Amino acid sequence: MIGFIKKHFGSLFRFALIGGLGAGINLSVQYVFTECLGLWYIFSAIVGFFFSLVNNYFLNYYFNFKRAKEG
Repeated sequence: MIGFIKKHFGSLFRFALIGGLGAGINLSVQYVFTECLGLWYIFSAIVGFFFSLVNNYFLNYYFNFKRAKEG
């Protein structure tokens, strides 16, 4: 069990870091679109969600899951 945790800790850490970055992007986009551009908050939430979705997909694909396939 300890070996499993040691083997996958780096992947878990990268996954959590990318998720946190996605949450930050989501909130930032929502703030900019709602407060600075004056757009409807629902529209801002949808746009923020898609920005973070695309960001998380590509970062996880290239920095997290690609390493899991190699190792």
